[in-house]
Amino acid sequence: MRSRLLQRLPWDRFNNTLTIIKKETEPGLSSMEAMDSVILYRNVQWHESGQYWDLFYQYFRWSGDLSWKSFADSQLALSAGGNGDYMGGLSPYVEETTRWNDDMCWWGLTSMTAAENGDSFHLQLATRTFEEVWMSWDASTCGGGIFWSRSRSGGYHPTLKSTITNAQMVDLGARLFRLTGNADYKNKVDQIWNWLRTVGLVSADYTVYDGVESNECVPNQQVYSYHTGELLTGMSNMYIATKDTKYLTEAHNIFASIKRQFVVNDVLSFEPSCAAGANCKSPTGYYWAIYKGLFHLSLATPDAVVQNSVASVIRTSATANFRGCNSNWNCMRNLGVGTGFTLRDGTNVRDQFETVAILNALAVINGVVPRNGSTATTFSTVSSMSTVSSTISATALPTNASNNPSNTESSSSSNVNVGIVVGSVFGGAAVFILAAGSVLLYRRRQLQNKQALPSSFFTPSQ
Repeated sequence: MRSRLLQRLPWDRFNNTLTIIKKETEPGLSSMEAMDSVILYRNVQWHESGQYWDLFYQYFRWSGDLSWKSFADSQLALSAGGNGDYMGGLSPYVEETTRWNDDMCWWGLTSMTAAENGDSFHLQLATRTFEEVWMSWDASTCGGGIFWSRSRSGGYHPTLKSTITNAQMVDLGARLFRLTGNADYKNKVDQIWNWLRTVGLVSADYTVYDGVESNECVPNQQVYSYHTGELLTGMSNMYIATKDTKYLTEAHNIFASIKRQFVVNDVLSFEPSCAAGANCKSPTGYYWAIYKGLFHLSLATPDAVVQNSVASVIRTSATANFRGCNSNWNCMRNLGVGTGFTLRDGTNVRDQFETVAILNALAVINGVVPRNGSTATTFSTVSSMSTVSSTISATALPTNASNNPSNTESSSSSNVNVGIVVGSVFGGAAVFILAAGSVLLYRRRQLQNKQALPSSFFTPSQ
């Protein structure tokens, strides 16, 4: 059934491409050169491409569909280059001028997901990323912490110990420990987590602040949801790996904080950093990391109340999110030409990230079994959350393009997806693969004829 449905999908119709300007398209270009060279692109940065490819490998894991694996592998190989890492083999130039630790961690986390799917090459990349970022751990100021920048002598924020870098390392280290059993990863995760708590970046009520400057050691008051999502993934995996309830308690506390700060009426919808008058990266798109954390928590916790609460947030958020998608699962808002951090035509790629993240999370909470690299063409499902309803309201699913004026393409063939999805039970694995596969496909064809250029310069994340 799944194979026939996939064949019926109008693959050639997905022309509203999910495009990312950085490494996977034209690796040797600076930010401005890349923007000027590709008509659709605008200031979407290299680190966001790492986030994007991670969604592919999550999709492979939960769907068993490896149709695009070699394509995704080739894009990570471009970023790794010939040195087997994401930092040019510790090239002094790359290290001091063109890499930030959190940027590399997004790519390292992508390799981690690929490694969990059974890929030994990506395990090496994930391991190397962890080792290289750990080089920036500094116990001489603020009692510890990993610096955001690779440079201590100048450049952009050389004194910042950013929460996101440390949170990513909690996530990466926990999953490396779970996969390899190497206790050194566990020890380092504990070291980072204890530092985050001690320095106050994770407060008594589990509010997670953005970072500290090493010359002050006072947490700034900015709050970004994706920091919390990374920590939730890390603590959930530490519990799975150790069965030590202290990690489960921390994961539950983080989840309670997520609900308190970011969830309104069971919809993940409030970003404190974007409240009135706040200094916010707009348009937002931070929730993909929370959806990842939520499904990791659902896999970890034996608490039926927490399981139900996690599932409710994911499903209710899906209902709200999918209303912005057209019949081709293009879910990007058109925010107007010239809007920062969008494609050149003003569409917001982070909307697409979040939709795929939700689809991955829906697969998990509905009992889809990870395929671990299997090429099997059917799903196996389990009822590990039998107390959780597997039904998603049809209002959660895209039925037309009217909600997204930037997407005008329509035809009888382009609506095949909708005809299958609308009115169905979203617990069905076939529906998941149709939707997630469609969302991820947008940019495959556009990249196939691109020629890799030598790595030179990348701008920091913002």
